[in-house]
Amino acid sequence: MNKPKRKAVLVILTTVLVIGCSNTSTDALEQKRIQEIRKDYPISTGTVPYINMRDIPFKKI
Repeated sequence: MNKPKRKAVLVILTTVLVIGCSNTSTDALEQKRIQEIRKDYPISTGTVPYINMRDIPFKKI
């Protein structure tokens, strides 16, 4: 391929890629479905991650 053809192909592929990846008109999940899922799997359970840890002096270890 010569340079003008290569450049044209590159521009076309880049344009198709950008248009395809920037399609935000349809969400992967609708907001209603997200709310249904959050009932079963909440973002936070309200517990501290280190709830079962105890303070032990270094000398005891």
